[in-house]
Amino acid sequence: MGGDMRKKTKKSDEYITPAEAKRKGLIKKDGVYYKRTVLEKYRDKGWLGQVTSQYSDDDRMAAGLRLAADFHKSGYSGFNCIDYEKPRVESSPMLDPSPAVFDARDRYGKAIACLMREEVFAVRMVCCLDEEIKIPHLRDDQYKNDLELLKRYISTGLNRLCEHYWGKIRIPRPQITGMSTVNFWDNIEDYYKRLGKSDER
Repeated sequence: MGGDMRKKTKKSDEYITPAEAKRKGLIKKDGVYYKRTVLEKYRDKGWLGQVTSQYSDDDRMAAGLRLAADFHKSGYSGFNCIDYEKPRVESSPMLDPSPAVFDARDRYGKAIACLMREEVFAVRMVCCLDEEIKIPHLRDDQYKNDLELLKRYISTGLNRLCEHYWGKIRIPRPQITGMSTVNFWDNIEDYYKRLGKSDER
């Protein structure tokens, strides 16, 4: 899901030494050195799963890559604001975006719209712009608090993207198989909410 966003090294780096690769922050996979994306770095740090969810880190990675793919297909990565009301110079005609670009922009817009304001900033910076978010270190306690909030926004934002792309994971109906092994009240509120919606239909 989504393209390979990894930054591969140039051909001149094929014979790079392990020490030089480590200094440059490169890792080797399938015989090729590449620089990890910020999303990969945060996944390896365990930041993507800060909030309890039915989705895995792989699901969140896939959602982030899918958003990034549409972002780049939309042309937003090198997008300059265009004033369509300004007369065009005939000697330099501007081509209108293709249907594929419009489709990508539509998908990207709908995905971003499902995020909270704080999540939009964090997810866009990390997934689409591939930039680490720098938190001002004013005081130790403030820094730790802001860092935890950042982790939470990335995690909840990616969870919302998973729900947007693949829908919410259904919670199975509670089954009574033995009082000593199953708590009857597990997920009972969600179960009765669904029953209520079914009755309304």
